[in-house]
Amino acid sequence: MRGQGGLRILRPDGRKQAREGPGGEPLEIQAEWREGALVVESKSERGMTTTETYALAQGGQALVVSLRLEGGPFGEPLIFRTHYDLEGAETEPKRTSKVRPSRHPDEGSTP
Repeated sequence: MRGQGGLRILRPDGRKQAREGPGGEPLEIQAEWREGALVVESKSERGMTTTETYALAQGGQALVVSLRLEGGPFGEPLIFRTHYDLEGAETEPKRTSKVRPSRHPDEGSTP
């Protein structure tokens, strides 16, 4: 899944793929398009699920990246969102982190 230089190749066709994660841990990876966003879900054998969502916002002037960590040592899901503005856009960049659960794109909200 990761090549030299941190390159990651995703195939957003919804098919599950077996990959090697950090430390050689086996992972099941699935990438697909959902409601205009690229969603990448990784599941480990230890019960950890990582969901990454990449979505354009503000008419394509911003990229919002959401990272949701569930299972493993976490009680509640951890959710991190990063907002990247196009250079020269008129808005300020935002970065937020949440420890409490929030709505996930699969639950009817947008990232």
